[in-house]
Amino acid sequence: MDHPRLPTACKDAVWELMQEAKPATSNSFQRRDSIDSPARRLTVICADPEKPTKPSKPPSAGSPSSQT
Repeated sequence: MDHPRLPTACKDAVWELMQEAKPATSNSFQRRDSIDSPARRLTVICADPEKPTKPSKPPSAGSPSSQT
């Protein structure tokens, strides 16, 4: 978590998840929801956004590959 490029919001989400995910003697839906909420935020906040791909250029009319 000490990586300089890791956003603060992502660090906060990881910290919250770690605090909620402590071992417990019993499981309940409340406990599951308290763990599930920061876990879902973690995947949204910390996900690396996909870079848009550049469309490939169509071959020009004078190129040998377009002549058959």
